[in-house]
Amino acid sequence: MKKVLFICLGGLGNLLMLSPTIKRFREAHPKAEIALLYRKPFASVPFRGSGIINDFWCLNGNFISKAKLLYRLGRKKYDVSVTGFPSNRWQYNLIAKLINAKRRVTHQYRVGKIRTLSFLQNSQVEAVSWLHDIEQNMFLLRNSEMLPSPFFRNRKPYFHLTQKDWDSARNILEPYGPERKFFGIHFNRGNQQRNNWGGEVIKEFADVIDKIATHFGYIPILFTGPENNASAYGIYERALTRPLICAFGQNFKTVAALIGSCEFLINTDSGLGHIASAMDTKSFTVFSCANPKRVLPYGSQAKLIPREEPCLYCYKYPMDAWNPKIKCHNGFSCLKTIEPEQIIETVKKYVKS
Repeated sequence: MKKVLFICLGGLGNLLMLSPTIKRFREAHPKAEIALLYRKPFASVPFRGSGIINDFWCLNGNFISKAKLLYRLGRKKYDVSVTGFPSNRWQYNLIAKLINAKRRVTHQYRVGKIRTLSFLQNSQVEAVSWLHDIEQNMFLLRNSEMLPSPFFRNRKPYFHLTQKDWDSARNILEPYGPERKFFGIHFNRGNQQRNNWGGEVIKEFADVIDKIATHFGYIPILFTGPENNASAYGIYERALTRPLICAFGQNFKTVAALIGSCEFLINTDSGLGHIASAMDTKSFTVFSCANPKRVLPYGSQAKLIPREEPCLYCYKYPMDAWNPKIKCHNGFSCLKTIEPEQIIETVKKYVKS
């Protein structure tokens, strides 16, 4: 295999859960030409500067620019294309076919075989409902005979950082003293239904910041992305704790280094939780609709914050649905509140004061 294209059209978290597969493939095929096709510009950041990926292709912009890129990739004549999990959508299968690698590897799902045009792929690996997304991706290599040796070596997400990135984080934290400890918090109100948290959660997260900072004596770092600025400012204004570091507007490399400098990270099902896993930082994640068995940050450092909502983890895509939209008959009650005391008690259980 001389030329391989990895396709990851989700967000940062999806790319991080595909990253051990890409890294392991590079180890097994050091001379291969490896390319990455992604949709969101920031999704490629973990591999930038690592030398693992030879070519980066961003499928962004209008229809014409996307068509031109797909035509260009088709002329590359890749030996293999690998579409990362989850991929039960017609757009993903059509894109792989238009690029037209000799061998097109993806997962096979129970539902949507016709609707999703899965027949356009010519090498399919069965998706297993109880596997974590990282392991689903690793099975793409093992079951399609793309690895010469056993693959269960290192399944930790990969995020490449340089000394410059660590220095950038240190410059932000240094004014607070060499002995101070930090914890991170990220409230993810994205454009997906499963992250459309209610306004009450902003107040509850501010309460979490105050109580944890008081208990441990750590300085909180508030993380946000451009789409979450309003929510992050709301949390900042409601929290009483000072100092409260706002890591707004930082590039993802610096954000990763800041997370790596934290004692732990609290988040609501976001890519930053997977960055914490890559940085060997403890993480505590609040879930609503998504299934933590599949997407809880990987490794023993990652903890699920239990909830008492009677209706949780109902997101059926991609195993039992081909449409990623959620049909909720309970008014998304799981997104309207969290339990600050439950978060605080879970953190106290796993972090020594």
